[in-house]
Amino acid sequence: MIRGRLHCQGFTNGDSQKELTFNGSFLSHNILPFFGYDDRRELKSNQYRPQYGLQKLASRLPDTTDQLASRQLFASTQANTINYTFTISTSAGQMVVAPGLLQKEWQSGRRQYFRFVNQAPALFDFSILSARYAVKRKRVDIAGQPVDIEVYYHPGHSWNTDHFITSAKEALAYLDTVLGRYPYTVLRIAERSYYDEALYAYGNVITLPENHGWTADIRRQEDLDYLHYSTTRLIAEQYMKQANISRTQGYPVITRSIPGYLAIQELNHFYGEAALQKRLGKNHDTYLKGRAKEENTEPVLMQSDEEADYVSEQKGSYALYQLSRLAGAQRVNGRSPLF
Repeated sequence: MIRGRLHCQGFTNGDSQKELTFNGSFLSHNILPFFGYDDRRELKSNQYRPQYGLQKLASRLPDTTDQLASRQLFASTQANTINYTFTISTSAGQMVVAPGLLQKEWQSGRRQYFRFVNQAPALFDFSILSARYAVKRKRVDIAGQPVDIEVYYHPGHSWNTDHFITSAKEALAYLDTVLGRYPYTVLRIAERSYYDEALYAYGNVITLPENHGWTADIRRQEDLDYLHYSTTRLIAEQYMKQANISRTQGYPVITRSIPGYLAIQELNHFYGEAALQKRLGKNHDTYLKGRAKEENTEPVLMQSDEEADYVSEQKGSYALYQLSRLAGAQRVNGRSPLF
């Protein structure tokens, strides 16, 4: 048994302490000890490495010929797939969102308890949220497969919850035709504080900060399109995590570029050329901003890494889209790593 305690004392100048809050805690698997050497904590910036007597890096990820790295899954370097049971307690009045099936919920004293069990062996990659959530649920039928969509949101941010459900249903229907059956019976979409701008997909959960669709004025078409695009991309990332992908150069092409490409195609499928072109323009702007901030040399797409999301998410998805225009979407989609 491992016992641990996380305590935040004071506050930092720039880094938000998003892990523990009175309402909206967000704990990742990094709260558990890491066994062995974690090279992800190395100094990766070539701008600063020479100041510490370190050589500049040619790549921030191991080469595909690295035998050890080739045996490690990109999101689960400490283990392959695992079975788990989470028993989590939180303050009364709060709800816990975690991957797996909710097996049991009960209250004892002033604590609320939740027990989650995974449906199938899963990656050692998870996060746990706890907040005073409201929840909206809807069961949808995706090509004969029932999927329960659950949306967990701050009670004051209920405006777009129906659109999240609609977006998820459309994404599931589209991805079913490209990637096959959704690998879970429950899809959870959870709102999170904007202290952390990142979007996450793990197990059957996707999380988006409150300023990524929850508080958007979707009377503006571009905001509604972004909500659909983000939902599709995150669900597609859930699919990609079903593949055995090693943590070596270029793996983000599968985990990031393909989901981004499929989200673009889904947007075009349901909302047409105007929505597609606007999203491509936004992605191009994001790519240019990322390239301007790059502290190392911009990696080529097939050697992209974890630090250069602007390459894998924006440049990679655009490259695949252009390839689909040249070769045909059906031929490109048929090359999914899941088949």
